[in-house]
Amino acid sequence: MTTPTYDLIVIGSTPTAVSVAAEASRSGLSNILLLSEDDHTVPADSVDRYRITVRFGTTVDKVARVDDELLAVDTREGRLLAHAVAVTAVPTDQPAVEIPADPDIADRVHHNISFDPRHQDILVVGSGAIAVGRALRLIDQDARVVLCHTGALSDLSSVGARALHDAERSARLTVLWESTPERIDSVGGFPMAHFPDRRTPDLQFDHVVFDVVPGLPEGISIESDAGIVVVGTTDAIVPARGWDEIRRRRFPDRPVVTVTQSEEEARAAAQLTESFYNGEITHFDTAHDELWRIRVKPDQGSMAHRPGQYVTLGLGYWEPRADGADETIPESRRQKLIRRSYSISSQIFDEAGYLVDAGNTDEIELYIVQVAPDAESVPALTPRLALKNVGDRIYVGPKIAGRYTLDSVTDPATPVLFLGTGTGEAPHNEMIVELLGKGHHGPILHAVSVRYRSDLAYRKEHALLEDHHPNYMYLTVPTREADTPKRYLQDLLVDGTLEEQLGAPLDPETAQVFLCGNPAMIGLPTWDDDQPTFPEPIGMCALLHERGFSIDRRGHTGNVHFEEYW
Repeated sequence: MTTPTYDLIVIGSTPTAVSVAAEASRSGLSNILLLSEDDHTVPADSVDRYRITVRFGTTVDKVARVDDELLAVDTREGRLLAHAVAVTAVPTDQPAVEIPADPDIADRVHHNISFDPRHQDILVVGSGAIAVGRALRLIDQDARVVLCHTGALSDLSSVGARALHDAERSARLTVLWESTPERIDSVGGFPMAHFPDRRTPDLQFDHVVFDVVPGLPEGISIESDAGIVVVGTTDAIVPARGWDEIRRRRFPDRPVVTVTQSEEEARAAAQLTESFYNGEITHFDTAHDELWRIRVKPDQGSMAHRPGQYVTLGLGYWEPRADGADETIPESRRQKLIRRSYSISSQIFDEAGYLVDAGNTDEIELYIVQVAPDAESVPALTPRLALKNVGDRIYVGPKIAGRYTLDSVTDPATPVLFLGTGTGEAPHNEMIVELLGKGHHGPILHAVSVRYRSDLAYRKEHALLEDHHPNYMYLTVPTREADTPKRYLQDLLVDGTLEEQLGAPLDPETAQVFLCGNPAMIGLPTWDDDQPTFPEPIGMCALLHERGFSIDRRGHTGNVHFEEYW
């Protein structure tokens, strides 16, 4: 049996562990495993939210060097291999915070959570990932929690800081920053916390939980520290620097994604977010590190639209970016939004396995590729979107618009050809769902050109569509796969492949063609009255024009329709 090999294995169960794994993923690592004995102190939504593989209930016995490239992680279930290993802190039995407490309430003052927390008022006192993890665990168990965070916000991991912010925003948790009780008295048999500063009133709780010293997971033997980074213990790297240290030691070619902010900067960013953002990310799925399916939902208003239309997304220039690019932002733009329009895609099937009701939903799906910086430009939006997760706030444009629709397909027997490149298939996804959902029985061919098969984020759904609808065909055209001849969509029109796959003549008297994606594939002409001049190299518009098709233009509706995607 082959021993599984990972880019990175993270050992631990606190928000710090999730943060290290998530930030590594954002830097381009795609094979990351989080090993955790305890699923209660990992944020409950981390598997979906941070798109990492988590294996709960795993006990690690030993981490050792295999060679200069690999480390072995020995678990009770067997051996795993990795190019790097991060070990994150766990609670120990040694108390880290000692505050005088009345002995009459000793049974209500704890260093371990050994009581039933449901519907209890609980004060957690401490700092770092252990205290944050305990607070999150308690609110997930229906406790009412106040966290006295005694450390610096800037030392927290990105997941820990975000989890606290989300819990505060949803009114599930109250955080008292730098407010440590000076003593715990007994009042009526319950703990009363007294604070030395005027800004915090004395508060009474059912239980008080004190922080403990963070240490390595019990029982782990570390044979060599080569390639191993220890995060969160008292003598190790602080959580906020965890991934950056791993990257420096083992993956120096990966971009820096960990962005630290002062508390003042964080508060300013939170205020801008509150002022400008009007929606939430409800789903964030990746085909790979640079290709995402995202759903967003506005706070108010309808997302009803016509398949093929587009919507605007936005994030602020104050947001951090994932690619570490050198970006110069004028002072006049630092508090403004970056906006970009995206064609609306579709999840195609709902949770019950039925076709979604195209265009009639309270959230919309978008198909987005992260744009890399080059010598000519530094993209502003997608490198910031790369750091976002489910539950994060975002700007959603209030108006959905666009003339790229199915208005021309009025006969359910019409042959329809959809041609797209990359994420240009987005509007076609929902258009096809609309046609099939309304009983279109004419042949439909959906052809998509991509670099690699991994760039096809909807491949499984389209295979199901083909199974359910015999008049539908999904044709994928990778151009850089070693086992596939390089051909473009134009080549498939010329050699007859598109007609063959459509199963019907590509007749301008009956067929409708939709084009979305790379302008070179579309090949829009310039017009001198009714005479078109087509660009080089030859695009679809020129080839279809030669066959008698008519191209949409202002004042004229043809049977070739287009949406330039960039």
